[in-house]
Amino acid sequence: MSDWEIQLKRSLSEGKFFVVRDPGPSLCETHTHEFIEIEYIISGKGVQIVNGVEYLARKGDVFFFNIGDYHSYYSIHDFEIVNCVFYPDFVDECIINKAPQGLSKMPVFIRLPGKHILQIEELIKKIENEAVNKEEEYKLISKHYISTLIILLLRCASNANIGNKKPEKDITHEIISYLENNYKNVLLNDVAKHFNYNAAYFSRYFKNHIGLTFSKYINDKKIKEAINLIIHTDDPIETICYQVGFNDKKQFYNLFKKYTEMTPSEMRKLKSENKLEDTTKHLFIYHGDDFKDN
Repeated sequence: MSDWEIQLKRSLSEGKFFVVRDPGPSLCETHTHEFIEIEYIISGKGVQIVNGVEYLARKGDVFFFNIGDYHSYYSIHDFEIVNCVFYPDFVDECIINKAPQGLSKMPVFIRLPGKHILQIEELIKKIENEAVNKEEEYKLISKHYISTLIILLLRCASNANIGNKKPEKDITHEIISYLENNYKNVLLNDVAKHFNYNAAYFSRYFKNHIGLTFSKYINDKKIKEAINLIIHTDDPIETICYQVGFNDKKQFYNLFKKYTEMTPSEMRKLKSENKLEDTTKHLFIYHGDDFKDN
């Protein structure tokens, strides 16, 4: 049992609720729970698979996992989530009865209207603070906040007329899988043709579904791989430049410095002096999106 699972089990036994903010691993395997889980997407994009149905998840989306629901997810880009878990008897009985046939009929997926995102985020922060600080009567206050959260989610779901309806099928997962194997030498036109789209439509589809322009996504992949090779191999910098798919050394050096705030040679020197953390996570500085599609 992991430390997270131990903490979860202890918190549920003590207070019947638990809150955790997770930067989101790249992949979370399929699992189920004996409690209710409300998952809010703080930032980034990912794919949630709930009881066999795929949902493209982004900031402002909420997932409601009931007891026995099977779910997993994988990150597309900078996926960060916050989870609020609790036993059904933690919330007021009137709240449970508010949902048709109980919480079992609560929508799995809710895409929050923009006007409600800040309201929900502030409420979740209050629940987090109570869980962390554990001040006097924190359980009672948390119970009130969680009950309020459920009512607000029911309102949002009712107004939007969404929920367990299966979303339109998209090809995001297929695109990501294709680019994992072909990002080094690929052009937008080629990928669009591969998926039977015209280039202009595919460019819009890519940005809308993945959250980045095509060129920004490809450059992210190339620079991350370059960092990995600089840290873990002795290959010459020029060789790495071509290995990751750059044909222009000047472009490679300029982008590398923009992303990491150092040159490839400076990074390798820090690594040789054991002054560089052995991970790409904290080296990836640039998060803008000002590249134009090729």
